[in-house]
Amino acid sequence: MYRSRMKPVFVFLGFMAAGCIAAPISVIFSRRQVWEPWAKLASILLCVLGLGWTGLGFSLIRMGDAEYGPIGVILTHARTFVGGVCLGLVLGLLLARPYKRVTSSRTQTTA
Repeated sequence: MYRSRMKPVFVFLGFMAAGCIAAPISVIFSRRQVWEPWAKLASILLCVLGLGWTGLGFSLIRMGDAEYGPIGVILTHARTFVGGVCLGLVLGLLLARPYKRVTSSRTQTTA
C-alpha cells in the first residue's frame, strides 16, 4: 500500500527534475528567441535550485517516519525555502519576458 500511494509523488518529482534540466537548455539554445544574459543566468540558477528541491523531496520520502524528527523538519523548511526561490525565479522570467523574437530571415544576434 505504501508504494502505490507514493508512485504519483515519484512521477511528479521526476517530471520536475526533467523540467528543471530542460528549462536552461531551451533558453540557452533557443533559435526563435534571443534571451537577455541575466535570463540565461536565472534559468541556470533555476535548474540548480530545482534539482536541489527535487533532491530534498526524494530524501524526505526516503526518510519515512524520521521526516517528523528534528532533521526532517529542517529539511522540510529548507525544501519550502528553495521551492519559493524557484517559484520567484519562474515568475520573474515569465513576467519580465526578457527575450526578443527572431524572424527566420534575420540571423540571430546576442542581446
